[in-house]
Amino acid sequence: MNILYIHGIKVQVISDDNSLYKFIKKSFPYFQNKVDTTFKLDVTLKLHEIINPDIKSINLTKIGNGVFLSSKKLLLCSGLYVYEVFKEKNRLSLTVYTQDRKSLYGKTKLFIKSNFVAIDYYNVVRHTIILPILWILSRYFNIFTLHGSAVEINGSGYSFVGLAGIGKSINSIYYAMDKKNKFLSDNYLLYDENHIYPFPEWIRMVGKTEEILPNINEFLLKSNLSRYGKKYYQIPNDSISQKIRPKILLFPCLGNSCSLLKINDDIAMDRIILSKNHVREFPEHTFIGLLDYFFEFTHSKYELEMKVLKTFLEKNDIYLFTLDKSASLDENKLFLMNEIKKYEEN
Repeated sequence: MNILYIHGIKVQVISDDNSLYKFIKKSFPYFQNKVDTTFKLDVTLKLHEIINPDIKSINLTKIGNGVFLSSKKLLLCSGLYVYEVFKEKNRLSLTVYTQDRKSLYGKTKLFIKSNFVAIDYYNVVRHTIILPILWILSRYFNIFTLHGSAVEINGSGYSFVGLAGIGKSINSIYYAMDKKNKFLSDNYLLYDENHIYPFPEWIRMVGKTEEILPNINEFLLKSNLSRYGKKYYQIPNDSISQKIRPKILLFPCLGNSCSLLKINDDIAMDRIILSKNHVREFPEHTFIGLLDYFFEFTHSKYELEMKVLKTFLEKNDIYLFTLDKSASLDENKLFLMNEIKKYEEN
């Protein structure tokens, strides 16, 4: 059994696949130290057990395609897998099976995947552990998520937010490589009204990363994980920050020269929502978002998320930061810090 402690949640993971068990343990080195928790997430992965969802859905009410519900149980049929969810007070139990197929085409596809295609452990971890955690944090702890990365610089939180492919990961790693700074998160930036929370996971890097950051292999932990042309790394625990108060929020983009333009909170909120919806890697964009049908809340969590986001943005100075694509990261950093200092002096 893998046991993790993630921002007030005790996560217990059981798997019948020893290789998957080892991968899960390797995926969360930062969250293995025991701390106090108030919520439990139990995940049982039975990916080698093929079940018929029609049998599992007996006595359940169908509320959508592949979605079945009762007062005690939620059944979700999504892609290759069937997700069976039970709830108790301050506890969520999730069991994942492989879904049996009815058609000849479906059975043939399942046979090929089961016998000749390796299980994508990274994808399994994301959908069965990370996304449920993010959902629980938002629904029970008022800790929400946006698409971005964050680092601690001089004791304050600096966030890089926006669409994919504009250097959020590279910049967060670059700044964290300075021993005076600390890493907080990449891809999933966790925040509440007052803090940014650490959430280190696998760091995805494209092929040119080692050219841009030649010392990256001295900083990041080595890994053999590679998917779709991207290499994956991990941050050493001693380079990860505790939760930190936010100070600067940047929307980076690439251009022919450096510039820094201060923008207001309303523009920032729209950009954050747009980038989150465009990336579509969050609980509300997957079957995990349907847990809202299962749990009864007395007020709108989406309305609360906007309230918390607005308060969080008020704690930041927000800028549109254009990086000079022909300049080095050192040169861009020097420009950024000098310009921020000018804004603060004025």
